[in-house]
Amino acid sequence: GQSGKAITLVSPSEKGRFFRYIKQLKLDITEQQIPAASDIISQKKKDLHSQISEKLSEDIDSSYHDLAAQMLADQDPTTVLANVLKLSYDDPLNPNQYPDLRKHTSHAHDDPNTVRLFVAKGKMDHYNPRKLVGFIEQRSNVYGRRIQGVKIMDKFSFISVSPRDADTILDAFRSGSSRPLVVKASKKR
Repeated sequence: GQSGKAITLVSPSEKGRFFRYIKQLKLDITEQQIPAASDIISQKKKDLHSQISEKLSEDIDSSYHDLAAQMLADQDPTTVLANVLKLSYDDPLNPNQYPDLRKHTSHAHDDPNTVRLFVAKGKMDHYNPRKLVGFIEQRSNVYGRRIQGVKIMDKFSFISVSPRDADTILDAFRSGSSRPLVVKASKKR
């Protein structure tokens, strides 16, 4: 259509390039945080309440009325309605169904549960985040989606992975005589 709202998710490693495109195209885009699960669920509850309120003014088949009357005769109305809502909307209203995507918007190297690795390949070697992750994945058999916080510099790069994946990657890139392509990053990097 001619108008509407577009939402684009941009990883930290792609943010600079994305905003350069936006500037070149002279578009007005505002950066916003990903909502928390509680905010999403709250909005879904409001929408559900609104939809049900609209339906209350409509005629409904008598078979539904008969079933509702039968169920309400034996049970507490609030409990009955709560169970009907749970059967109908369990997943969208369950906070456990929403991973915390906001943690991925922070820098992965700030996470104490990850290990930052230095990779001796960068832009001058014609590497971009996708190519670097593919290279590491192919050589180490560590699944590419587990490689986070990719930062490509001119002559080198950084990645963040779990301690277990770090050991696997470091083992895969160890070489006998020459300096390895991947090592643990020092704290100042």
